Amino acid sequence: MIWRTRRLLPPGIAALGLFLAVLVAGCGGGSVPLATPSVNPTASGGHSLTPSPTVASPTATPIDALYVVQGGDTLGAIAARFAISLDVLMQANAITDPASLQVGQVLTIPGVSVTAAPAPTASASPTATPSPVLLLQLVDKQHPLPADYVPPDIVAVTGAYAAPGYNSTMNATALGALERMLDGASAAGYDIRVVSGYRSYADQQYTYDYWVGQLGQAAADQVSAKPGYSEHQLGTTADLGSADFGWGLTDTFGATPDGQWLAAHATEYGFVLSYPQGKEAITGYAFEPWHFRYLGTQSAAEYEASGLTLNQYLATQ
Repeated sequence: MIWRTRRLLPPGIAALGLFLAVLVAGCGGGSVPLATPSVNPTASGGHSLTPSPTVASPTATPIDALYVVQGGDTLGAIAARFAISLDVLMQANAITDPASLQVGQVLTIPGVSVTAAPAPTASASPTATPSPVLLLQLVDKQHPLPADYVPPDIVAVTGAYAAPGYNSTMNATALGALERMLDGASAAGYDIRVVSGYRSYADQQYTYDYWVGQLGQAAADQVSAKPGYSEHQLGTTADLGSADFGWGLTDTFGATPDGQWLAAHATEYGFVLSYPQGKEAITGYAFEPWHFRYLGTQSAAEYEASGLTLNQYLATQ
């Protein structure tokens, strides 16, 4: 499981009061570095961690910001203010519990760290003219999505369906089915919620480069999709967690009653597990018992009966 220890509040920092954001430009070599905690690559699910800073042009100088927490702030609100995901905000500041935020605490707001790949154009914004929902689109290591693909009807995951402290979005149709599945889990006595949903090409670029920096490319390729090659870009995929693990994503989730309930009932709601155990050589990714993709009930049932991996099944459609 990938979690970090909270960064301690420097002495006297509360006196900064109304100080909001200080940009520290990299041109003077003074940019604040991202946290570099140790990780367990088999539990990281590079698909799951979702750093998503605002993306500038490929030649832009990376800039980090410092923000002093004010009364009434939440991590989710701060992430939204700076147009980054909650995951990357927690990661950059070594925060494990969103509720641990303190007034006066200084947060690093990570800037652009990816300059090698072209940034998505404005058409990649969720407000652009949407593309159709690609329920049976094959997305694996050999079959990418266009960089500017944006699914339609992206809506927020709200209420008890969202893991505490996590902000996610999904395609509305897939989310409706997911809510029914999570309601079914709740009725059976399990508290399962969404940790991560839709991720854009830019989000995945940042995520992938982070894991390459942490693990090296060979290991990162087992736990993280390259930009354009992630099912999360479809908007119909969700990473699910439970309170038993503090909403963390770990391969031991599959052995818990929560994970076993999902494995047994997901297809009834149109969802399938993309990366099953023992099929790593075929899927190209480590086992991810938390990663579920929506296909619709008919296709999900056909897939389950096929005995194939998801990428093998979708290749026949």
